[in-house]
Amino acid sequence: MFFHKLPFLYPFPNKIYSLNKTSASAESVVEFVKDKHFITVAMPVSRAFFNSNLIPTLNKLGVKSYVYTVNSRPVMQLLYNFGVHGFYTDREESPEE
Repeated sequence: MFFHKLPFLYPFPNKIYSLNKTSASAESVVEFVKDKHFITVAMPVSRAFFNSNLIPTLNKLGVKSYVYTVNSRPVMQLLYNFGVHGFYTDREESPEE
C-alpha cells in the first residue's frame, strides 16, 4: 500500500478520504479514518444512503462528510438532515436559493 509512504513525500496536515474507489464497509472506513487522522470523508450519494450509520459515526469523531454529486435540493436537504457537512454539485445556487 502506498499510503504509508505518502506523509514522507507530501506532509499534508489535512487529508480527505474519498470513497469513490473503495467498497470497504462503514466500519472499515471509520477505523481507517481514525487510524490515519483524516479530517474529511467524501462519498457518492449511494454510500451516504446505503450506510446509514456512517455519517453519524463520522460526526461523532469530528470528521466532516461531503457527498457527490447532488443536484437536487430535496436530496441536499435530506442529506443535510442526516448530518452531511456539504455537497459536490453541478448547480450554481445553494440549496436555500
